[in-house]
Amino acid sequence: MLAAYNCGPGNVNKAIKRSGKNDFWELYNYLPKETRNYVPAYIAATYVMNFYQEHGIKPMSLTQPLDLITDTVMVNKDIYFGQIEDVLKVSTDEIKGLNPQYKMDYIPGTQDKYALRLPLTYINDFIEMEDSISNCNIEKYRPELAKKETIEDSNTIYVNKTIYHKVKRNETWSSIARRYDVSVSELRGWNKKIKKNKLQKGALLAINTKVAVNKTTVIDKDEDEKSSAFSQDEMVEANSSNSQEEVTTNTKKVDKINTSTSNKKVEFAKQESKKQNEEIKKDNGRNAKQNTEKKKSNKTHTVQSGETIAAIAKKHGMSEKELLKLNGLNEKSARKIRPGQKLKLK
Repeated sequence: MLAAYNCGPGNVNKAIKRSGKNDFWELYNYLPKETRNYVPAYIAATYVMNFYQEHGIKPMSLTQPLDLITDTVMVNKDIYFGQIEDVLKVSTDEIKGLNPQYKMDYIPGTQDKYALRLPLTYINDFIEMEDSISNCNIEKYRPELAKKETIEDSNTIYVNKTIYHKVKRNETWSSIARRYDVSVSELRGWNKKIKKNKLQKGALLAINTKVAVNKTTVIDKDEDEKSSAFSQDEMVEANSSNSQEEVTTNTKKVDKINTSTSNKKVEFAKQESKKQNEEIKKDNGRNAKQNTEKKKSNKTHTVQSGETIAAIAKKHGMSEKELLKLNGLNEKSARKIRPGQKLKLK
């Protein structure tokens, strides 16, 4: 019966057929490995419960009432017993009694999977308030972390950012919304193109969130943009007095420059600017001429039903000879023009 409980009656019946026996020890080698270990372990536990005195085993005296109902919960945060006491008002001594495996009154929940036993009436409160418990009196229990968070808060700002979630198998609107701590209506609002209630595996969902950004990085970026914009303009100013002038560039400021030297620089700059303007005008003129010629060369006429070369030439102020030559036609081929055919015009 114990073997069937562990591996199922089907496996036990197969072992009986293969061995031709119905005793566990004779079936032993035909059973799954887990079952071969399970039954002897059960027998050993039963033996110890009944004959513990013969082996010098003494039962521990209970410090809690027999009718105290407890339950366990998995811990996901680093938590001290004192923090649990501060929030849930369960004494540290009581928590120690229920959890003797923790010698330092501390649960490293972020490092591995650890269970915490509490009175049943506090289990739901712990689950709902786990974040608050791990952050309670953090200056007292984890001063190094509190100091770090203070520095980060002073140097951190949060900016809006859109991230994308790739839908996995069996994920729903609700499960994804819970994962990113948003409402289903918000998630649907950001993804209006997806109308179906059942999400397709592999689909991308946009999620608006906030990300932490170092304040110094943002300031440096703004300063770089300002500096870049300023460096595009270099200003040279000449004072009308004969004593000095001030020349300003993007990062340097030079005082007391000889006025005559500055005037020469200014005059040279004016001449260069004049030459550049003339070159620009010439280029604009050439471009305009080229565009005009291009437009002219691209001028065409689409032959309509019933039209002739003579009618088309007259319509555009050309002679028949000019139109034929422009399109590489002669009098014979001119009679064969068809509706829809394009003819070049001068």
